[in-house]
Amino acid sequence: KSQVKNKEHDDAIKIFKEIIRTNPKETEAYLGLGLAFEGKGSWSQAAHNYREAVRLEPDNIAVRFKLADAYRNSKMISSAIDEYRYIVDHSKESEQALFALGEIYLKLRKNDDAVKCYKEILKKHPNHPVALTNLATAYGGSGKGQEELNSLKKAVAVNPKEPTIRFNLGAAYER
Repeated sequence: KSQVKNKEHDDAIKIFKEIIRTNPKETEAYLGLGLAFEGKGSWSQAAHNYREAVRLEPDNIAVRFKLADAYRNSKMISSAIDEYRYIVDHSKESEQALFALGEIYLKLRKNDDAVKCYKEILKKHPNHPVALTNLATAYGGSGKGQEELNSLKKAVAVNPKEPTIRFNLGAAYER
């Protein structure tokens, strides 16, 4: 099965490269080529093609999302952060970018930055259980136990049947 998929991706790569050869300003071809490389798990090659698409259409938020995700998956974290920040600063619909930034900051243990991301999401969606739970994680990582508890209590109130949130709340009480 994977050989068939790889062959399909390889065929798509050939087609998109030919389109780019004949029309090097075709943003959609770079996007398609990036998607084909993404399908093969070649994130750095996907990022290269998404960068070309962004170069052609710098205000295209959808392409910037693909570039940010490719950077993130190819472990180019500082470049991913830059792209997600651009999206947050230039798009009214930036919740997905804020979530991605928050997750990156949590992994990097930049808890104060993660708190800012999740608070921004909660301004628009005050009862978002994942944002509340992630906010609690960031607070806990910063040693802010009371804020962690408050966020988890609210997350449990919003989603009382979710066992992970309840477990996290119990663990926070024990600290």
